[in-house]
Amino acid sequence: MSCFTELHTCSSYENDFICSQGYCFEGQIDPNAGIPGGIKASVNGKNIEVDGVYQITRDVAFVDCNFKMHPGSSIRVAPVSAGVVRVRFIRCKFFGCGDMWYGITVDASSTDGLDFYFRDCTLEDAAVGLTLDENRENWYTITGNEFFNNHLGITNMQKNDLVLNAAILGNKFYSTDTLAAATMTLQGLMPYYPRAFAGVELIRTSASIGGASGYSHLNIENEFYCMYQGLREVASSVGSGESYFHDLDTAIGSGISAAGGSMYVDGNRFESAGGIALNAEGANLEVFNSEFGGRSSIGVNSTGNLNGEQVDIMENNSFDINDTAWTRGIWLTRSQASGTVAHNRILDNQFEVGEEVKGLSAIVVVDQVVATDELHIRNNTITANQVDSTGMDGISLYINNSNNFKVSNNTIQYSNPGPGSGFGIFLSSSGMVSDGHSVTGNTITGESNDALQCCIHTIRAYNVDFCENEIDHSQWGLHFNNTNYVSLRENRINRHEKGIVIGSPSGSAASISSQSGRGNTWSALTLDPDDCTEHCIYMNTASNPLFSQINVIESDEMPFLPPENKIFPNSTSIPPSIWVDYDPNEPADYCDPEEDEQPPLIVTPFERGIIL
Repeated sequence: MSCFTELHTCSSYENDFICSQGYCFEGQIDPNAGIPGGIKASVNGKNIEVDGVYQITRDVAFVDCNFKMHPGSSIRVAPVSAGVVRVRFIRCKFFGCGDMWYGITVDASSTDGLDFYFRDCTLEDAAVGLTLDENRENWYTITGNEFFNNHLGITNMQKNDLVLNAAILGNKFYSTDTLAAATMTLQGLMPYYPRAFAGVELIRTSASIGGASGYSHLNIENEFYCMYQGLREVASSVGSGESYFHDLDTAIGSGISAAGGSMYVDGNRFESAGGIALNAEGANLEVFNSEFGGRSSIGVNSTGNLNGEQVDIMENNSFDINDTAWTRGIWLTRSQASGTVAHNRILDNQFEVGEEVKGLSAIVVVDQVVATDELHIRNNTITANQVDSTGMDGISLYINNSNNFKVSNNTIQYSNPGPGSGFGIFLSSSGMVSDGHSVTGNTITGESNDALQCCIHTIRAYNVDFCENEIDHSQWGLHFNNTNYVSLRENRINRHEKGIVIGSPSGSAASISSQSGRGNTWSALTLDPDDCTEHCIYMNTASNPLFSQINVIESDEMPFLPPENKIFPNSTSIPPSIWVDYDPNEPADYCDPEEDEQPPLIVTPFERGIIL
C-alpha cells in the first residue's frame, strides 16, 4: 500500500454546513453551548461549527454530530464536578476545511473521575487528535475510530508518570503525504510538519494499546500506516497488543519506537513498518508472537542498554525476510547487567530468508559494556533460501569483555546449492579476556559443501565451549582465526571440504588451545572418511601444531579420529600421531557433567581391545 490523497470529510459539508440546522460558535464561546439541561444531556445529529475554544464542563453525549473546526480552534473537555462525569462522542466527525485545528483536550483535574467514551468517530486535520488526562480515576474507551491526517492521533497530557487508563482498540491511524495548512504557531508544535508524525505518542505514563494476542477476531486490532511512526513511547511503560503497523516511512520511520521505559509487544504485525520496524533505545523490551516482513532494514533493534535493561525477544516471533533492503533481523547491544538472571534472551524465533536477500545477519549481538549475567540465544530456526553467494550469516556475536554468552539448540539451514559465502555462527572477540561462553547443541547444515563458507567461524574466541554441535555441508566446518582459547567437545563434524580449519591457506598464523579427550567425531552421518573431501583437520603453514593438539578417546579409526592422510599440520617433522592423539584414559563423556552424578566413565584396557 502506498500513501494516498483521499477525499476529506470537509468536502461533504463545505457548501451546505447550515448553522440553522445546528450550531455556529465563534469568538468567546460559552461553556456547554448548545447542550440541553438535564442529568443525561445529549446532542443528536447536529452540525456544529466552531471558531474558537468550545468547552464542555458537564455530562453529555454527542451522537451522529459533525464538528467543522476553523483554523486554530479546539475542543476542551474540562468537567467541573464533585462526582464522576461521563462524556460521550458516538459516530461523530471532526474535521477542518483546508486548515488544521488544535484537537480535543481532556482535562479531568476538577472532577472525582471521568468516564470518556469515543467510538466510531472520524477525527481529521488536528495537531493532536486526543490529548488525554492521566490518573487512575479517569477511564477512556477509544474504539473503532479513524484518526486521519493528524500530526499526532493520541497523546497524554500531564507527562508525570501517572497511569493512563485507556482501552484503545480497533482504531485506524493514517495520513496523506501532506497535512493540511497550519498557522506558524501550530507548525512550531509539530515536528516533521507537513508530515504526520505518529499515531500514538505516550510520554512518562503507563498505558496499554490494543488487546491481548489471540483475540484478533474481536476486531480489536489497531492499524497504523502512512506516517513516520506508529506508536512512540518515551520513558513510559507501554503494552502493544494485536496492532498492525505497515507502510511507514522507510527512511526514519518505525512501527514502534521506545526511548527509555518499557515496551511490551504481543501479537503485533509489522509489514514494511519503517526502516526499523521496532526500535528501542535504552528500554526494557519484550516481544512475543509477532510478525515482521515487507520492506525494512531491521526487524527488532535494541540499543543503548546501559542500565541492566531486560530484553526478551522470544516465543514464536517470525521474520519473513524477502526484500533486499533487509540487513538485520534482530540487532541487540547487550545490556550492562550482573547477577544470576539473564537480562537478554533471544529464544524460539523463526527466520525465513528469501532468495534475493544479500548481506543479511539474522541475529546480531554486540557487546559494548561489562555484563556478568548470562545472555541466551536458544531454539531459533533460521532458513536461508539463497540461490547465489549472498554472504548471509545466521548468528553473529561481537564479544568485548562480558561473560556468559550462551548459544544453544539453534537450527540454521542453508538450502541453496552454493556457492555461498556466509557463516552459520560468526563469533568475534575484540581481544579482551572474558569467560563462560558456550556454543552448544546447534545444528548448522547446507545442501552441499558449497552451501556456505563456514558453519562456525571465529576471530579470536576466548573461553568458549563448543559442545555437541552438528555441522554439515559447508566449505570449512569449524574455522578458527587468530588465537583461540576454546574447548571442542563431542561435536559431529560431517560433510565439508575441510572439517576443522586453523588459520587459512593464505592467512596468518592461528591456534586453538590443546584439546584433551573431547570425543569429537568426523563423518558421523555416513561413517565415510571421505566426507571431508580434502581434510578433516587443516592447519595453515604459518601455524604451530603444538599449540593446537587434538586428543580424542573413542577410537583411532573413523569416524572418531581422522586418518593420517586427512590431517594437515604445518610441519612434516611433527608426526600427525603427536598432533592428533588417542588417549584411552580420559573420560568418555565431556558435555555438561553434573556434580551430583557418578564420575565419568573411563575406557578400560579390555574395552580398548574391543574398540580396536
